[in-house]
Amino acid sequence: MALSLRRAVPVLADGFEALAVARALTLNDAALQASGLLAIRVPRSSGGADVSVRILTKVLLTLATADPALAQRYRAHTLTVESLRACGGPFEDVLAGRWPADHPPTRPGPLAPLLNAAIDLGIAKRMLTEATRTWSEHVPWLPAPVPERLSELTADLRIAEALLDTAAATIDLGRPAAAISTAISRAHASITNTTIKLGLPS
Repeated sequence: MALSLRRAVPVLADGFEALAVARALTLNDAALQASGLLAIRVPRSSGGADVSVRILTKVLLTLATADPALAQRYRAHTLTVESLRACGGPFEDVLAGRWPADHPPTRPGPLAPLLNAAIDLGIAKRMLTEATRTWSEHVPWLPAPVPERLSELTADLRIAEALLDTAAATIDLGRPAAAISTAISRAHASITNTTIKLGLPS
């Protein structure tokens, strides 16, 4: 059943505010509902922030790095909002803070694989952070190549994040479907390669 708030959620001003809110968010469903992040892809003409796909992807990546399960639920919600965008609304439920994620999106388009990649990258970043913390706190005396390996993986993740950002930009710019698919595939391949190095299932 869809959850709801009695009052409307705040409408965030722009992508900068959306990213700031995502970074400071208390990681639970109620906080996400009240944050305004549920409505960031609602068009401005309908009362939303209408942020770019690039910003949406960064928000999801931020959530996935902190809490992959919450990010998965946010992804499902976002794809439903995209379906509403495709047919012109209505957006009243979204602006009221409801989660329509139990209604499967009918036209996810290229956004679905892009957001999947963002979550995978967030999980990889989380795992690398934990590995780095473990090494620095418990076994800092280990010789190279341990720290060198961590540095290499950090660089790999930065490359993957740049490719993900490029893929999101192709959607914002309205590139042809083939170009979007290629960009997403490159990002996904880079993320998969890095997760394998981290020992995560691909």
